[in-house]
Amino acid sequence: MFKQHNKYNYVHMSQPDSLSHRLRFEVQQTLSSLYADSSLVDLLDSLYLPFSSWLNKKASAGNGALFVGVGGAQGCGKTTFCSVVRRVLHKGFDLNCVVLSLDDLYSTRYDRLKFANKTTNMFSVRGVPRHS
Repeated sequence: MFKQHNKYNYVHMSQPDSLSHRLRFEVQQTLSSLYADSSLVDLLDSLYLPFSSWLNKKASAGNGALFVGVGGAQGCGKTTFCSVVRRVLHKGFDLNCVVLSLDDLYSTRYDRLKFANKTTNMFSVRGVPRHS
């Protein structure tokens, strides 16, 4: 699929000058650092670049910081998605981006472990639940 958005040409990864081609390694590195499925890099053209381009457009039109919330069940890929989008925004669109998890803000690891001992082990971990 060939698309063009403003000055950012992310046509196809096989074209060496395309944004898609230049970002592929960055996305692979991000996925590797998260121990995520490496095949997710194949979503660069159909998901990560279009979404990042949309965010770039929204950020450019605004009068300050753009806040975006991402919700979903535990282990569904929110951290992976946001980490890849953050890298694409930084390396591809020269935008700074911060990713925060609510878990990081309201509950320490100690508190989660304490709560897990009272309820269910799922609260002791972040990400995909592990069954013992």
